[in-house]
Amino acid sequence: MLQETFVEALIEKKAEKVVLYDCENYPLLVDSVIICQASTSVHLRALKEAVESCYASLKKTQLKGLVCRVSGDLDSGWLIIDLNDFIIHIMLDSLRDYYALDDWVSTYATLIRHESNGEGL
Repeated sequence: MLQETFVEALIEKKAEKVVLYDCENYPLLVDSVIICQASTSVHLRALKEAVESCYASLKKTQLKGLVCRVSGDLDSGWLIIDLNDFIIHIMLDSLRDYYALDDWVSTYATLIRHESNGEGL
């Protein structure tokens, strides 16, 4: 599964509370969703760059035709990276708690993977 490659890239850069949801059988517009959190805006930037680097390295072989679009900015504390078939949400921990995105996504998707880095969701 290609999404696992991006999960590993995020974990390598110390992303916190990484979850991967399968959405194929649910009424969402993507096949899967990855949600993770960053501890600071500098960490947020590092995670974004890790995803972009992963995308660039896979673009020539496995990602032909896919586009990587980033929405949001570092000042907002929440970035959404659209890779056509799946979306990656990178959020500061306070925003993740406030918006409870995991609660919403989990009602429409199946949890495939959870990496907590020592903390529970």
